Amino acid sequence: MMKRTREEVAETRRKILSVAEELFLQRGFENVSIREIAAVAGVSRAAVHWHFQSKTGLIIALGADICWHIYDLQERLVTGRLDNPLKALTETLEKAFWDLENDGRARRIMGIYCALEASATGNFFDEAGAFRRDMMNCLLGIFVASEHELSPPWTADTAANTLFFLLDGIFKERLREENTMSQSLSSHGSTLVQTMLASCWSGVVAAKEVNLDMRG
Repeated sequence: MMKRTREEVAETRRKILSVAEELFLQRGFENVSIREIAAVAGVSRAAVHWHFQSKTGLIIALGADICWHIYDLQERLVTGRLDNPLKALTETLEKAFWDLENDGRARRIMGIYCALEASATGNFFDEAGAFRRDMMNCLLGIFVASEHELSPPWTADTAANTLFFLLDGIFKERLREENTMSQSLSSHGSTLVQTMLASCWSGVVAAKEVNLDMRG
């Protein structure tokens, strides 16, 4: 058997995720099996398990893909392509708020993820741990890179943890209360995040660099 190329492996992964997303949105997470996903995608069940380990792994991967903004920010941070980490962070959050506000499919996938998280056992948190660690490590890296500008008593660790759980709460609140909230995700999220960031940074940082004035 010929060894598959990296591109072929990536394409199989994308195809499985695309099928899983479609079936989850059509029928609900609980009503879809790995067998069905594999059949529609034209792959074996072993291939699905190899890429994602479980059905829970599929929804976690879909959630991670929706949060591509953070992974892109982390890559730029690690490769030294962030001249202004704070500005990059605010722009990334603006883009993430805007995209989720205007992407109904993404909100539904994140809704499934949050519902699973709310009722999860330890297994879910074990599988989701890498995803959450990636988010936290990216935020921590931004604050470490700008730690000299933090106002006491803030540290890089406390700032990263506070922003992480603030964002987690903003997104979950929006997903739970989508039909009753009077404010958009962009305006509501920007006000809360701007307030938190403004309390962290000393006068060295201009106000315009912590302004998350979302369009729309």
